[in-house]
Amino acid sequence: MAIDTPNATHPGTSFDAKTKLQYLDPTSKLVRRYLAPGGAYNTCSFEWKEVIVKDARPTRKEFSLDTSGFCLVDDHSKVSDWNDRSQLEGLYTSETKQLVKKITGAEEVVVFEPTLRRVATTREWQPFGSEVHVDYTTQTAEGLIANLLEKKSLDPRSFSRFQCINVWRALSPAPQDHPLGMCDARSVGIGECRPNYRIKVDALPDPDNLPSGEPDPTPAADMFEYRPHHRWWFFSDMTPDEGLVFKLYDSENPGRRCPHTAFEDALRDGTVPRESIEVRTIVCYK
Repeated sequence: MAIDTPNATHPGTSFDAKTKLQYLDPTSKLVRRYLAPGGAYNTCSFEWKEVIVKDARPTRKEFSLDTSGFCLVDDHSKVSDWNDRSQLEGLYTSETKQLVKKITGAEEVVVFEPTLRRVATTREWQPFGSEVHVDYTTQTAEGLIANLLEKKSLDPRSFSRFQCINVWRALSPAPQDHPLGMCDARSVGIGECRPNYRIKVDALPDPDNLPSGEPDPTPAADMFEYRPHHRWWFFSDMTPDEGLVFKLYDSENPGRRCPHTAFEDALRDGTVPRESIEVRTIVCYK
């Protein structure tokens, strides 16, 4: 669905980025994220790896949800105030539903969790993800789909295929200092990730005396280890009138999904602190 239109800021110009990405350290023994009121920490360790993140804008028509797992679409939102939660939950949720339906041709789209992100966090603005990850494991995605469809009184048996798709939009002026990098789904193999279990507790446990063994069933994200064959892309100088659409789960091919992370674009001059909004969807096909 991406429309191949020249970028007005730099037509025909590519702004590849040389940067470091934060991958899961393969020597990590426990991979968990503990969350308690007022605090959180990961039990795993990470390692920084130098990579080239290529600018996908000059060749944007070559990327799609069915191939690379992500694409860029032109999409104007009528939201007038991104700090207005009622607009995010109402107007923007409705706009996103129609956008994803148009892109995918799906019969039903469930939209949830519009999330504002920036470095300077508040109650409304959350930090952006700085590790190479996919938001859900296969098990977590399937549980989420079942739960949300039940809340919407939708019968999963009436659908033949499900996807988890996110829509990401830059809100700050270009060039942003921490764009969103996407790993081409075609370059990702089986067994390159480990689940990072999200465990909610009343008080954070002692890091030197953590419970051993697998936790009880709990939501988890997948954290990825470094592989030299990973191919990284981003769309330079995104505007609020564009959406980066990417896939996190597909019941027809659970392995075809996009690890992603924020990264520092250190080669660009005059960058602006990134502000963005991300919204999640469940896509259902007959």
